[in-house]
Amino acid sequence: MFGRYPILPINHTPATFKFNRPSDYWMKLIKCMNVYRQVASKKILVHQQQSKQRFDKNREDPQYEINYLVFYKVPGHRPKLEERFSGPYTIINKQHPSYTIQNNHSLTSKRVHVSDLKLVYQRHI
Repeated sequence: MFGRYPILPINHTPATFKFNRPSDYWMKLIKCMNVYRQVASKKILVHQQQSKQRFDKNREDPQYEINYLVFYKVPGHRPKLEERFSGPYTIINKQHPSYTIQNNHSLTSKRVHVSDLKLVYQRHI
């Protein structure tokens, strides 16, 4: 690159080795591989943390309280003009990020994830 060869971590090892016994090569190889593995795992963790920070930057984390009215997202594939949310439901138990909701008419309850809920905004007339 730019008229010279790049210097890589692998290139820092000397070109020739002198071992007293043939098994010394194997020990040297194992030691080098362990170092490379540790460096790679540290870099993976750093990149995972950076990726998570970028992902979470524009995400919201809604928190709902007990007795809030919410709509529940209808799971699965639905026809084109079918409703996306059903409800309203009342939150009866909170263990963030999962909530237990109860239908106001049939009194059936189900446990759902917070991403499947949408808050009901009541109009004051």
